This record gives sequence, structure tokens and C-alpha cells, in this order.
Amino acid sequence: MANAARTAATELKDYSNVIFNVYNEPDLSDSRTDEDDLAEYLDAVREAAPGRLVGTGTKDTGDSAEIADLDQVDVLMHDAGFTGDEAIDAFEELKGETSKPIINIESFGGAGQGFQDDATMSVAAPEATTSTSGTGDASSARCPTRTTRPRTARLPGRTPTGG
Repeated sequence: MANAARTAATELKDYSNVIFNVYNEPDLSDSRTDEDDLAEYLDAVREAAPGRLVGTGTKDTGDSAEIADLDQVDVLMHDAGFTGDEAIDAFEELKGETSKPIINIESFGGAGQGFQDDATMSVAAPEATTSTSGTGDASSARCPTRTTRPRTARLPGRTPTGG
């Protein structure tokens, strides 16, 4: 796992907008994600991508507090709260445990569904419509149709695959 973290960090180290999360929701009681293993993964990223932010965190505030104590953690990436109140309570609890920055990296409710207790916090994508005039002119559409391919991230020395 340290080699995988190192490889990813090596490929992405030049992207200043990348924050490395070395393990999603580690379980400190699991032999692959105990504190020693997390420190190894964090060190691998820090060595391959010096100066980049690196961290991890989990759903359990107790475990996240322990993770925040690791010297290698720059930012605590916590996954807390299925409701807005739960997310705020977890943040407040963790804020009392660490002076490191805390990011809740879940989409509050998981899978981008928004807060389960507040449907107004969820956003549905607009429906695209196209012109039916047969001219291909989408100027009358409520939501313009994409006419170009979406940009694909290109890693140094790599070419995009597919299509």
C-alpha cells in the first residue's frame, strides 16, 4: 500500500490543487490501517510529494482524534455526520482534540445526496434540452448541449485512454 501511495503521489505531485488522502475511512483496529501503517503511507506520500498536504481520517471521532495526533498528518480528513447537526457536532468534538485543519470529506450524507435532514441542501443537475428545429442550433435550449468533449486530466508522461 505504501508503494501505491508513493506511485500516486509521484504522478500527482505537481498539481497544486491536490490534497492526498492516503486511506479512506481507516479502521485503527485493522492490521492494514493501524497507526503504524498509516504513518508509513503518509511518509511515502510526503517523500514523493514534498510540500503537498497529506492526511486521512475516518467516521469515528475517537479514531480520527488519534489519527490527528500522527506527526505526518497535515490535515484531518474526517467523514462524519448523516445529518447537518451530526456533522457539526463531530467537527466541534474534533476541534477540541486537534489544532490541525479538519475537512469533512464526505458529501454530508454520502454519495452526494446532501444532508438527510435538510433536502434543500441537495442539488439536482439541471435537465438538458435541445432544439427540436432540426437545425442543430441549441440556442433555444434551456440548458445548452455540450458540443465539445469534456477535458480529461492528463498526467505527466501519460496519454488519456479510451475514445
